[in-house]
Amino acid sequence: MSTTSSSISERADALVSRINRGVDERIDRLKNFVEVKMNANLDAMISSGRAPYVRTSGDWVIKSRLTGREQRMEYSLGRTMFVLMHRKKFGGNPAGENAKNCGKEIEYIERTITEGSSSAGGTLIPQEWTDFVIPELGAKVVFLKSNPTVIPMQHQVMNIPGLTNNATYSWQGENAAITESAPTTNNTPLTLHTLKGLTGVSIEWLRDATPETDAALQANLVRGAARAADSGYFNGTGSSNQPTGLLNVSGINTAGAGGGATNGSTPTLDDISNQIYLLDAANAPDEGRTWFCHPRTVDRLRKIKNTLGDPILWTNPANALDMRLNGYPIYTTTQLPINQSVGSSSTASTMLLVAMSDMYVGQGIRSQGLEVAISEEAAFSNAEILIRLLYRTDIQPGHVLSISALTGIL
Repeated sequence: MSTTSSSISERADALVSRINRGVDERIDRLKNFVEVKMNANLDAMISSGRAPYVRTSGDWVIKSRLTGREQRMEYSLGRTMFVLMHRKKFGGNPAGENAKNCGKEIEYIERTITEGSSSAGGTLIPQEWTDFVIPELGAKVVFLKSNPTVIPMQHQVMNIPGLTNNATYSWQGENAAITESAPTTNNTPLTLHTLKGLTGVSIEWLRDATPETDAALQANLVRGAARAADSGYFNGTGSSNQPTGLLNVSGINTAGAGGGATNGSTPTLDDISNQIYLLDAANAPDEGRTWFCHPRTVDRLRKIKNTLGDPILWTNPANALDMRLNGYPIYTTTQLPINQSVGSSSTASTMLLVAMSDMYVGQGIRSQGLEVAISEEAAFSNAEILIRLLYRTDIQPGHVLSISALTGIL
């Protein structure tokens, strides 16, 4: 028997029991004033389930011993029993002539045991909750997964000394004077910026929550901080206490999609090749080169076809797309915008090719960059517990030419 049929059967049995109790009580109250008559033949036919239809002569009649007045009851117990038996056996109400004769009883039963109405039995049906919580949808956290050079920082500023070129060398003849030269040096400072979040949770919620919901809340807070930090690594403006994200670093290699189309373009294989060339021409490190783009850009790349209409980068549709492009891994994230303006278009995006071995991320050393603190006193008057998350970080390229951007992707 299905779960639905079992539920109907159980509710039908319960209702029959309740009707029987009510009838017994009513008879007890009226036994000194009335006599109750019932068509025994119809009752037998209903009980056996052999009745081709239910006759109206099966109604109960109340006759007063004082006045002799007879009154037919509003609902027939016989027809009520027949409907309940039919629902129990077949999972639904009678049809045809039986449905016509039992109309009032069917309406009564459905009104009595409707789950959808709290006042008509719905409150008697228990609700269930799973022991897990569905997580939120959110952007992938990809930047730190791509293995930049992470530097723990004990103080706010960390200076990274660097070299920008070589000393000068020349071919000289015998006894010729050698011109003195030295390599040029520079400094790449990492300055910690603080990402902050504060969440209040009522004491009642904490006491009533299951371990699973409590853990789900904690995980949600950490994921939210990670996504906010990831967005900063790409989109940070460098002002208002934000780090300077890769999209806003000055002096990087840049080329427009479609060979520099005025109003943007879908990416081409030539665009991809050109991005690699820009890093090669700048002598950027080959180690750790990684693509970053919006999922829409990968969708465009999947659809690049040869003259026969066959995909070039996705040669076997039965397999997942190998998330590498010209040998370099691709990370997709919705943190990269698709609403940039280029020419007359306002739906453009940017694809980055970055030598991650030349990207430096500073992290505050306390709690490995992420600090979580809980206070029961800060919101004492509100009976709340406050949870505070702090993440101190910064990002700087060792060389700006280790970043190449393909802009204007539609």
